[in-house]
Amino acid sequence: MLAIVQRDLVASRTRPARELVAFVKVRLEPGEQRNVRLSIPAERLGFMDEDAMPVQEPGEHRLWVTTGADPLGGTVLDLVVVA
Repeated sequence: MLAIVQRDLVASRTRPARELVAFVKVRLEPGEQRNVRLSIPAERLGFMDEDAMPVQEPGEHRLWVTTGADPLGGTVLDLVVVA
């Protein structure tokens, strides 16, 4: 499995330390390599407010590209969402 998890670094409310935003199952034979493309819809980086309305705030997010073998490690990417 290949997963992308995120953390909103500057949200106006407390957010999870890491939150799954995209994943795909990839079956590989030993030694096999494959390119994989994942899209993250902008709304996956937001949250629901107290009225259950979607909120997408501008700010910084940290993304981790991880595998099932190393769910807490992975490659780190920083992303800035602009209004």
